[in-house]
Amino acid sequence: MFTTHRSRVEKKFGAAPPEALFLLSAVAQYSGAIIAISLFSEVSPATVAWLRVLTASFILMAFSWRHLRVRWTREDVLWVTVFGTFTALMNLLFYLGVDRLPLGKGVTIEFIGPIAVAALRTRTTRNTYALLLASTGVFILGGVELNSEPLGLLFILGASAMWAGYIVAGSRVANVDKGVSGLGLGLLIGGLLITPFGISGARTALTNIIILG
Repeated sequence: MFTTHRSRVEKKFGAAPPEALFLLSAVAQYSGAIIAISLFSEVSPATVAWLRVLTASFILMAFSWRHLRVRWTREDVLWVTVFGTFTALMNLLFYLGVDRLPLGKGVTIEFIGPIAVAALRTRTTRNTYALLLASTGVFILGGVELNSEPLGLLFILGASAMWAGYIVAGSRVANVDKGVSGLGLGLLIGGLLITPFGISGARTALTNIIILG
């Protein structure tokens, strides 16, 4: 029954317009960022990023444990590892950046990565116009002086580069016929990778039910 319900949900999302899925993704991503920065006064940004990545991996693998038992090729594991690394570092660097820069500007500058990927893959005139509009928006809204917060800007640019890698690697992982288990496994690997940065504040977070929630 659980499997049938899940397959129905997957079919509904699979039939949804990609634009709608991207909008839902954006709402989820930046709602999460708003919640995250509200915790920075109690736990470090690195700890928040670490817990967010690991928690997501546990939830996703719980919903796709059947796919984890099927055969994985060396190439599959490699791409999942690359994807998880990009994702974890993207979150870590982004949180370190918005701890020093306003969230709105940080989000805007981070879009440089996806725009660069789009620029390299643009094939139609319509996409070129869309790319120019997006680039103009980033330029207008980003407006950060280089000397105002250089370290924060450096973190955001690093997150932007990781986002570009996340898109490229994620498209490869999405084509692996193993449900969302590739996403869950990748996040677990990425979460373990950034453990040295986030574990210092783990005790505070794990012993406070409000923060953990």
